[in-house]
Amino acid sequence: MEFGHPAGTWPGDAVFDVAWTARLGDRGSLGVNLSRITSSPHNGTHADAPYHVLEDGHKSEGFPLDPFIGPCLVVDVHDAADLVPPSAGAAILKQRPERVLFKTRTGPVPKRFPKGFTGLHPYLVEDLVRAGVRLIGTDAPSVDRADLHGLEAHRVLFRARAYNLENLDLAEVRPGAYDLYAPPLKVSGLCAAPVRALLRPV
Repeated sequence: MEFGHPAGTWPGDAVFDVAWTARLGDRGSLGVNLSRITSSPHNGTHADAPYHVLEDGHKSEGFPLDPFIGPCLVVDVHDAADLVPPSAGAAILKQRPERVLFKTRTGPVPKRFPKGFTGLHPYLVEDLVRAGVRLIGTDAPSVDRADLHGLEAHRVLFRARAYNLENLDLAEVRPGAYDLYAPPLKVSGLCAAPVRALLRPV
């Protein structure tokens, strides 16, 4: 999913916008085209920094690279309705993954924010990180269900020093084993950072 894709803008958050600060041929031109972007870092595919939900958590400059690069498992959970239950963890953990991406098929939705999407049960997240999972991703706008305002799945991840990816585009990705390359953009002082996530079949 591209940074700034119109899907994935949480209601009330800053939308993605592109504008020109200089154009070739303008009067007094600088001799180049110059553009600028304004956006919430949560638009498009991104990684949340722990500071997003934890006052003492690190901000975007503190992301390590290791959790975002390496073998991962893509799991299709489209039958899970609005919450992936803890029982889903047993089959996942048999494969001993360090990174798990959930294909919920409830996002991202082109040109609009999804009214409902599938989140991950905090107990499922707890079981996964306790077993050594370092990164959990989803194609939905959040690892937490939209109506769970405590964002407990986020908190479980960050307290375990694990991380998340949200708004992944997994539409054409089949379940199975992959190598993941998804380092967060190196920026400072933010509650999240944009990501370009790439998968290579193993």
